[in-house]
Amino acid sequence: MDKIRRNPTLANDIKAGEVELISDLKASISELNARWAAMCMKCSVLQELKDALQALSIAGENSFQHSSKGN
Repeated sequence: MDKIRRNPTLANDIKAGEVELISDLKASISELNARWAAMCMKCSVLQELKDALQALSIAGENSFQHSSKGN
């Protein structure tokens, strides 16, 4: 660490590398988010999500009805 502190050029190079790495990571995350959004907007994916939510809703209603009968 002292070697880096005593060498401003090396410290600046490391900082520049870190900034570049962070920039690359942000770009990758943005690209993944865009791909995910595009995939989620496909009708088949939306239909699967809708079906899953409906199944959960029905399961929740059935569970509630069974617990209500016990009271």
